[in-house]
Amino acid sequence: WLTDDDEAFAVQIIQEYGLDPEKTVALCAGVLVDIRRYDHYGKALRPLCAEHGWSVIALGSDADSAAASQQLKDTGAVKTVNLCGKTTIRQMAAVLRKCLISLGAESGAAHLACAVGTPNVVLLGGGHFGRFMPYSPLTSVVCLPLECYGCSWQCRYATPHCVRAVKEDIMTEAIRRSLEESTGKPR
Repeated sequence: WLTDDDEAFAVQIIQEYGLDPEKTVALCAGVLVDIRRYDHYGKALRPLCAEHGWSVIALGSDADSAAASQQLKDTGAVKTVNLCGKTTIRQMAAVLRKCLISLGAESGAAHLACAVGTPNVVLLGGGHFGRFMPYSPLTSVVCLPLECYGCSWQCRYATPHCVRAVKEDIMTEAIRRSLEESTGKPR
């Protein structure tokens, strides 16, 4: 369902920014509702960017651009590209296909990563845990199981702990393990 133009767009992005697909991570941190926002993907990527020399591309809507810019700074990556609001959905899919791994929220981008065969690490909160993800062996879930799961995002706390209390090092380890080993099933 991707056109030749979509694929050419992804190749152009890789070439224009001097990216190596085997060392490029897609960051898809945008969410529709603030309760699902996690501000530490960049910090979770930082040690891996330093260790492996990764570049990071932010993908999402125009509304995600400012937050993505901060997350990109937090990665410490030498090369970062903010494509939020600058791609069609098919162009986003083509770019995702060129990436080593995708990291972010449970969103359309996570489903696109599965569709194009890109391993992905997804932060799942408790609002609808398990309803939409994981279903693909390409997906690793990071979650903080709490007794209040299943709240339909009607959090009874001032802070949605299931999302905001996830430690960066847990996310880092999930990314590392996702690239080191495949389990052949969602995890």
